[in-house]
Amino acid sequence: MRLSKNIAIFVNQCPYPPKFGFLSRVLSMVKGFHSLGFGIHIFSYSKTFAPWTNENISVLENNWVSSVKLYKFTINESLQRKLMHIMYSKIMHNGIPPFSKFHTPLGMRSWFTRQVEIIDPDLIMINYAQFDGILDHNHFKSTRRVIDTIDLHSLNLKMQNSLRSLLPPPPIHPDQVEIKILQEKFYENTSGIINHREFQVFDQYSNTIAIAEKEADIIRENTHTTIVNFLPMMHEIPKVTNSYAGSALFPTGPNLFNTQGYLYFARRVLPLIIRNQPDFSLQVTGFLDQNQIVPVPGIIILGFVPDLTSLFEESCFVISPVFGGTGQQIKIIEAMAYGLPVIALRDAAERSPLIHEVNGLVAQDANEFAEHVIRLWTDRVLCKKYGQAARVTIQNKYSQLHLNEELSKLLSRAYTEGNNYESQS
Repeated sequence: MRLSKNIAIFVNQCPYPPKFGFLSRVLSMVKGFHSLGFGIHIFSYSKTFAPWTNENISVLENNWVSSVKLYKFTINESLQRKLMHIMYSKIMHNGIPPFSKFHTPLGMRSWFTRQVEIIDPDLIMINYAQFDGILDHNHFKSTRRVIDTIDLHSLNLKMQNSLRSLLPPPPIHPDQVEIKILQEKFYENTSGIINHREFQVFDQYSNTIAIAEKEADIIRENTHTTIVNFLPMMHEIPKVTNSYAGSALFPTGPNLFNTQGYLYFARRVLPLIIRNQPDFSLQVTGFLDQNQIVPVPGIIILGFVPDLTSLFEESCFVISPVFGGTGQQIKIIEAMAYGLPVIALRDAAERSPLIHEVNGLVAQDANEFAEHVIRLWTDRVLCKKYGQAARVTIQNKYSQLHLNEELSKLLSRAYTEGNNYESQS
């Protein structure tokens, strides 16, 4: 059996430094392939939300990656993309269709095919089903193709669209929103609205990797040929000294589920806390800034912070009041790796290593969430106890070393099962 030593990875953002959870996963996978001796060739495009800079590219190429190649959109492609975005967002009032060629115009598809032919990899990996169009499966049918699914994209998109339609324009004050948006069961009836096209996309790949067991099971039930593997998010154990003396912390990512989580906490949980602990303070970082949300007493909006290390060292615990989305809650893993206990709602906790009363606390509703916050806010010794247990949990089962080992096992199984897959394709 021969494992691939050359891999082509397409990613739609610059993974270094990882500005949000999805990019943490990408960088973690890159490090994993590098540890296994792979030559890694990253392909992307120049105009991305998390921008590519010469400095970032140099860090990647000096540490883990053999090359980074970026596609530059032509003037006509850029104009066409702007017009399509206006049409779907402003006129039709919904997002770009999840599997539209908008994401991968013809020129970029042709460029990617030529570039991959040059390096002739044994393995091609795509992140996110919406960018499947970049890969000509028929042309590369003899090459092993893997998709790393951070979430079920079509379901996530529909969930966000259902939420977006009920939100007022930003900046949003918690008192402005309908209370039904802030109910823990808001998404209860959305599990059956996954676009079947997404499963067809997965079936074009030799292997589909899911980062949450629930999503892995759903994909297995709805696909026929792809081999589904479960490989959770893992994280390096940073060398930090926690004081547990500062505020609570809520790191956020660039999606509406985080906006909803903030509004839920500020409207339904925070008043219960302030009534008991008027000195409580929460710092919010990431993509929720004062252009998106209105801060309320007890909450400090810091915006995007390039390096959260000092905040993790000072904070007493992390909250995760998010109850929308699929996949694994990557920010819970990150906080635990930094030695902080996490308070999370049940749905988020179920997709993470968080264990109630062992390395964090799990809440069923707003009342329990407030009770847990008050408990940790007033007991920093307990914060330390749960935080140290959280770090040990990640170190024992979810560290970068474990990802490297699990990735090696996954690839070994993939090549062993390869002939079986090819016979079905």
